[in-house]
Amino acid sequence: MFRRRDLPCLLLPVLGVSCQQADRGVSGNDWKAALPLEAELQPAALEKLTAAIKAGAFPNTHAVLIEHDGRLVYEPYFAGSDERWGTPIGHRTFDAKALHDIRSISKSVTAAVLGIALGNEFEKALSRPIGTFSPQLKVPPELDAVTLHHVLTPRTTNFNCLR
Repeated sequence: MFRRRDLPCLLLPVLGVSCQQADRGVSGNDWKAALPLEAELQPAALEKLTAAIKAGAFPNTHAVLIEHDGRLVYEPYFAGSDERWGTPIGHRTFDAKALHDIRSISKSVTAAVLGIALGNEFEKALSRPIGTFSPQLKVPPELDAVTLHHVLTPRTTNFNCLR
C-alpha cells in the first residue's frame, strides 16, 4: 500500500531534487558516500525537505536516502510510529540499522524492474497468466487465472487455491 510518507523517497531521485546534506547518517555498510554538492545538488532544497519532514508535512517518514552515481549523498533518519506485519509496535527513532516492513514497496520496485525489462511488451504482459513466464515451474491449474497484473497490484489478494 502506497502511503503519503513514501512520497519523498520515491520522488526525489525521479525529480532530480538537488540538496545539501543537513543531517547525515552513517550506514556502516559498503555503500560509498559523497557530499550532495559533489553530486551538484542544491543545499536549500534538502534543508527545506528535512525541515518539512520534521514539522510533520510528510507524517511518519522514517528515512530519506538519495543516491547519485552509486554513492549515497543524503541519509537522514527520523522518529515515527512503527509496525510489524500490520501490528503497531510503538514510536521509535530510526537509524541506518533499523529494520523496516517493506512488503508494499517490494511490489512497486518489482513492477518498475519488470517494466524496464519488458519494455514495450509490459502492457501485454500484465494480462498474461503467471505460469506463462516460467512454464518449467508447472504452476497449478487453479492459478491459470492469476495474471501478472494480479501479482503486481499493491492490494491483498486471497488465493484460496494455495491453501
